[in-house]
Amino acid sequence: MPDFDDLTPERLGPQAAEETTAEAVYFPISSVKFAVLSLLTLGIYKLYWFYRNWLYIKGRDGSDIWPFWRAVFSVIWCYPLIRDIRDHSDGSARAAVEQAAVITGAYVLLAMTVRLPDPYWMIALFDFVPILAVVNAINSMNIRSSSYAYNSKIRLRTVGVAALFAPMTALAAAMSIGLVPGTTVVTGDKVPARHADWMVEQGLLEDQEQMLYFYSTGFLSYREDGNVVNDLSVISYWQDEGELYGDYAYYDEISEIIPEYSESWIDDTIITIRKHDGAEFIVLASIDQDLDHRFVQAMRERVAASQLND
Repeated sequence: MPDFDDLTPERLGPQAAEETTAEAVYFPISSVKFAVLSLLTLGIYKLYWFYRNWLYIKGRDGSDIWPFWRAVFSVIWCYPLIRDIRDHSDGSARAAVEQAAVITGAYVLLAMTVRLPDPYWMIALFDFVPILAVVNAINSMNIRSSSYAYNSKIRLRTVGVAALFAPMTALAAAMSIGLVPGTTVVTGDKVPARHADWMVEQGLLEDQEQMLYFYSTGFLSYREDGNVVNDLSVISYWQDEGELYGDYAYYDEISEIIPEYSESWIDDTIITIRKHDGAEFIVLASIDQDLDHRFVQAMRERVAASQLND
């Protein structure tokens, strides 16, 4: 797991090692620091917290468990961890984790929301919230220990971790709510209205056209690049040194659609649009969830319909 804080006793020297481990029970840390770092690191710090607690249990019991994998599969090992904390505590600490099944259930349900479509998957970013009860229980057992004070401090390493992950978290959130292009094909209703209006202004889209599917390889702006399947046409546009370029074809102009389906999530599917006059251009589509196949199917259905109407 990532070494977010330099907490290894050997690195701190013999005296510091005694101070930071002699009184430590599990892995105490400020609930505020735990929450902020869990959110900013897209949950990675939360997994580190699980790892450190299982590492403590391994050392306490002299067992041969694998703390790393118990952290990775925290949704499976959450309940056993809370139960262990409950069985080795009393007073307010035990009361805080008495409902181990409820805490685990809430954590698992929130973690599973990551499978929801944009932007609802972002609920999973807050799956650490039920775990705060466990964090506070551990802290109540260590409130006077030097470990709690040491782990809870904001250090340069902590700031560095936050600075590293915060932009990625912000970018993921911006993609989910449509502020910047995502990494997959989306239906037309997911494209921000302001961008559709811009396409109309630039002559890329007719005012009454219905956008069916859209995909952009742009990084921070929809205007950098776009691949569009409409109800009337197929469009590809891009910008180069500030100049806007584009190709398009109405469905009755298309003679052939030739997809080269990618087999790697790194590469996009390349779709060649060949017109009756021999001209060609390409559109791109990501392979995520096989939406590139839907992209192609939507075009082929409309080409076939245009031929029936001729």
